[in-house]
Amino acid sequence: MSASSTLTFVVELCPSGHCHRGTCKKKELERQIAIQVLDASWKRHLQNIDSLRSNIGLRAYAQRNPINEFKKESFHLFDSMIESFKDDVVKILFNIKIQAMSKEEYEQQQRRKEKNN
Repeated sequence: MSASSTLTFVVELCPSGHCHRGTCKKKELERQIAIQVLDASWKRHLQNIDSLRSNIGLRAYAQRNPINEFKKESFHLFDSMIESFKDDVVKILFNIKIQAMSKEEYEQQQRRKEKNN
């Protein structure tokens, strides 16, 4: 999956335009989850690329071109990041439990947040 198709996957979670009563909040939640998971996946990917970059020189001892090996390995890392992103988003969305909060509970939660800040 390419970067543009990943962006399409995220955008499809919350398309603009038609919005029904409860679906806007649901779509916004799905979009926020996808963005958070993508952010975490990207951070892990950057750490993996950094590790690969620091260790790729060892490939020269095996009579392999380090540049070609880096390109190949980084491509595989990116593909695995995309697959991991999709799996994680689906896993979270299928396991999420949304509970309605009464007005009083919401106000108490807001007061607690204000006290902590």
